[in-house]
Amino acid sequence: MNDFITIEQGSEGLKFDSTATNATLTVVSALGQSPSGVGTAATTLNFAAPRPPVFSFDYPGYSVAEDAAGSILTLTVTKLGAGNATVSFAVQPGSAEPYDVESGNGDYLVLSASPLTFANSDSTKAIRILIDNDDLIEGAETFTVTLTGASGGIVAYPGIVTVTIIDDECPGQHGSFTNNALPFAGPAATGASI
Repeated sequence: MNDFITIEQGSEGLKFDSTATNATLTVVSALGQSPSGVGTAATTLNFAAPRPPVFSFDYPGYSVAEDAAGSILTLTVTKLGAGNATVSFAVQPGSAEPYDVESGNGDYLVLSASPLTFANSDSTKAIRILIDNDDLIEGAETFTVTLTGASGGIVAYPGIVTVTIIDDECPGQHGSFTNNALPFAGPAATGASI
């Protein structure tokens, strides 16, 4: 209809009638309260078009104990919407390093292959990561996993996950400070004469 409303008018309540035969909405940003004003930018949304699947992780962050039983971390990728699609992922080291089979050094080993392929009926897929239980005192270490792109779908928040590996080697006694003995007290001070 080539009608437009200003931001002030839109804040009073803009409603979209999805039963209309032309289910599109064009959003225009322009100066001078005119759709043809200076600095015009526009985009058209077609609400009648089929929606592609949307991929995301189920959480933006995970933590795992280095000595967790089985030492396998499972990151869940969800797909909302119907359709066949694939999504790729990439792992970026941080303070945690990828495991090198030849040297036997590293903190994690990705067991799943990228891309993940979703059939129409699939709603989740797992990325499995082996956590190496070494005997080094390292403190907590992190790495990230990013959904890098989708074929036949789109990536939404959270598309990046930070994984924290909680170190199980701790200097000193293990356990709560409230139930550990106090440190050994030094000898009692004696009087000294000058």
